[in-house]
Amino acid sequence: MRMMIILVALAVTGISGAWEETNYLNYQFKKTIDTQAGENLQWLSGVQSSAHFYEYGPYGYSGADVGNYASGAYSDQIFYQGQSVDTSDVLTQYGSAKLGSRSSDLQTPGEVMSFGSATSGQNMAFSGLFNYVQFWGSNYAQVGLGKDNAYTYYDWANPTAYPSISIWANDDSRFSGANMGTEATVGFEKLMAPGALTTMSGDFRAWGGFNGAYDPTADGSEIGFKDADISVDFSKVGTQGFMMTSWD
Repeated sequence: MRMMIILVALAVTGISGAWEETNYLNYQFKKTIDTQAGENLQWLSGVQSSAHFYEYGPYGYSGADVGNYASGAYSDQIFYQGQSVDTSDVLTQYGSAKLGSRSSDLQTPGEVMSFGSATSGQNMAFSGLFNYVQFWGSNYAQVGLGKDNAYTYYDWANPTAYPSISIWANDDSRFSGANMGTEATVGFEKLMAPGALTTMSGDFRAWGGFNGAYDPTADGSEIGFKDADISVDFSKVGTQGFMMTSWD
């Protein structure tokens, strides 16, 4: 019996491959305060949470840092039929980040793109019976890779006051629920080639809402139209800043 051995030689030249390396960060912190016939908002003074990651890779140090700070909350409760109602207050702080690099050609380092984004936010929810609520808080988000770093900062409109959102009921109006908060996002993208510019993006959102608004005098004892008049105030939110540092 003869055995035939066939040797096949493959010469691989000029073959490239696309790749992407990405890091993901997510966190959530929640604080609840349930109170029978009252409210204990002092537990919301100075609450802060954060998450981060760092590493050293082929392009230097990289990482992200996201965090939130709740300075405090206030509410003006309303009695119903002479009794203080039960309350349920929930503070939710969260953050996320995405950071990495990618290339469509493994053999062409100049086509490597670095990218990153980071978001931090918090929401304060009130449930009870109120004619006024207010929440103070701020956010921080940072993401960087190598010599590129993007982050948020707060430019206080009034150095003696924290940024805040408030909701109040005018005249005899009441509301049973409210939520308010802020969120900041920053990001960057850069082609790793000599002379390439780094681009930055930034976004800031603030919100405030309510539910269960009514006029307590509209109980049928009076004839006529009853009003529910509610105001949401963002005048003390201030200015959210975004910064980018980059070196070739």
